[in-house]
Amino acid sequence: MSENRYKRKPPFRRAREEVLVVCGGQTEQIYFDTFKKVFKPLLGNISVVTAVKTKNPIRRVDYAIKMRLQNEGYNTVWCVFDKDDFADFDEAIDCARKNRIDTAFSNQAFEIWFINHYKQFSAPLHRRKHNEELTQLLSALLPK
Repeated sequence: MSENRYKRKPPFRRAREEVLVVCGGQTEQIYFDTFKKVFKPLLGNISVVTAVKTKNPIRRVDYAIKMRLQNEGYNTVWCVFDKDDFADFDEAIDCARKNRIDTAFSNQAFEIWFINHYKQFSAPLHRRKHNEELTQLLSALLPK
């Protein structure tokens, strides 16, 4: 008899088959494209869709619902947006929840969240400075 048949198998966690992330801008797309490269072994396939035409949150949630209906293979669907001053923010959160869409949002801007992954700020960063900081960071991160 072989001793191998009595050995315990290593733990195995099945990766999610497909995750859809619907976001609204280039910064978000770059972030999640990098995220999916790093975490693909743990998460499985991640589809990042940039819905640039959908500026307000409720339209982005509607787009995420439409994308999920077109492809039933998505295990999880996320909708990402800035809170900003959108009047439909709460409506978008409620609509997403009712349609089993997860949401992630930043209170000021997604750009601040992205920048804080690479640089610590002890003082507020005005919105006019976001692009300047992002340009510096992205030029260092992106292949030339």
